[in-house]
Amino acid sequence: MGERQLEFGTGGMRAKRGEGPGRINAHTISRAAQALAQEILENPEPGRLSVVVAYDSRIASHDLALTAAATLTSFGILCHIFKDIAPVAYLSFAVRHLGARAGVMITASHNPPEYSGIKIFWEDGAQVTPPRDESIARRYRANEKMVEGKKDPKLFSSLGQEIEDEYIRHISPHFPHRKLCSQRGGDISIVYTALHGTGLYPCTRLLKHLGFTRVSTVEEQDTPDGRFPTVTSPNPEEPSSLKLAVAQMVETKADICLGTDPDSDRVGLALEHKGKIHYPTGNQLALLMLHYILTRNPVPPKSYIISSIVTTPLLKTMASRFGVDTETTLTGFKWMGQRIGEIERENPDRHFLFAAEESFGLLHHPHIRDKDGPASLGLLCELALYHKTCGRTLVDALDLIYQEFGFHHESLLTLSFDKPEEIENLMDFFRSHEGETLAGQKILSRRDYLQEGELPPSNMLAFSFEGEETVFVRPSGTELKIKFYLMLNGRKAKERTKEWEEALRDTSTQNR
Repeated sequence: MGERQLEFGTGGMRAKRGEGPGRINAHTISRAAQALAQEILENPEPGRLSVVVAYDSRIASHDLALTAAATLTSFGILCHIFKDIAPVAYLSFAVRHLGARAGVMITASHNPPEYSGIKIFWEDGAQVTPPRDESIARRYRANEKMVEGKKDPKLFSSLGQEIEDEYIRHISPHFPHRKLCSQRGGDISIVYTALHGTGLYPCTRLLKHLGFTRVSTVEEQDTPDGRFPTVTSPNPEEPSSLKLAVAQMVETKADICLGTDPDSDRVGLALEHKGKIHYPTGNQLALLMLHYILTRNPVPPKSYIISSIVTTPLLKTMASRFGVDTETTLTGFKWMGQRIGEIERENPDRHFLFAAEESFGLLHHPHIRDKDGPASLGLLCELALYHKTCGRTLVDALDLIYQEFGFHHESLLTLSFDKPEEIENLMDFFRSHEGETLAGQKILSRRDYLQEGELPPSNMLAFSFEGEETVFVRPSGTELKIKFYLMLNGRKAKERTKEWEEALRDTSTQNR
């Protein structure tokens, strides 16, 4: 039996680097670029025969980006390629700003060092969704005979600081309290770490532009390095990744520390409060940001926010209190990006306000169609400054939100597996489960998103239980993992989370 081939997952492919059809290498990247070229050429649009190509700091990312670009130019497609590493936000912005037909990002996001991958974006600046991604995937599987990618200098264009300048110019009006930052930006001390990724210059430049003058970086993690030598995982969702930043924050008595992942689409934050280090979750960062946006300036008419089905329901509660609609999508920011574009085309009088997903994906402006780490980092610093001027930390600010809108606690339990069939078996168990209880709890209702009529089919399940507790179950699109999203409320929610996690581990062990 031959080696298992790579499959298109969340907007592209992600796997370990190496030889063969099941790994990321020059051949598989070229094969993906050829599939994209075929999709573009068979769906032509006058004046839009171009693709933007970007890459992160991972090992071989630049070489793989050149491979993708060379393949695309072989088909007569103009490639705008970044001169240096760039965050996802720049790629998404450039696709729309330059009127390109598509975008390519060579990255494996926050995966371990041995991974690489490719994300494919369409002309709206969002990662491809059905049926576009399915069509590209079919072409990829059919491309057994490869064209030899040769760079055509006439079809090669370099992108540099001009994109960054335009990006900053476009997003600047979307920070609610610029005057506060320019006048009192020096009142807050900030530690930032790029975690060896693409974020150092974009994030520090934006903070300086906004008016923050007391910004220090974690020098050991400034240099882009695909080995990520100072962290176990370059993922700001995990507190361990911010260890050096937290130590520097404590030593220098800074107010907050923040970090972005290798392609800078996610941002994590830590702060000290009453002698303890706190790491707000992605849901909590979203609550802080939305509350700040809603309360600092008048809310435009017909405003809306977007959140995924596994993002805290408090966002919807908060938005409705201010007369703001909530759009709900499947998990994954590609669905949110697609929905923003649909609304912009179909209902241009509606005003996009904010989008968030629990996995630290945040967006507060309409100029890109993906998670925006640099801009979100800037807004988090602004709201931290605002709360400091009010005599509060972000923990105090969260407590006020919970007092006003009700206490909720969300948790993510991720279980790893050795074989794909173990995941399939476990999903089959949950999907076919007909008992009245699950993990010892009485089931009130269940939902299978493969059968969902309002949203695109997705391999995901939801179980509702007494006490307004909900558990979502879905396999990862890029790794051998199953994720359980726990949504609980009430002051005993944290204690209940531990009980739920133990019960779900036991159930999964017995039925894998």
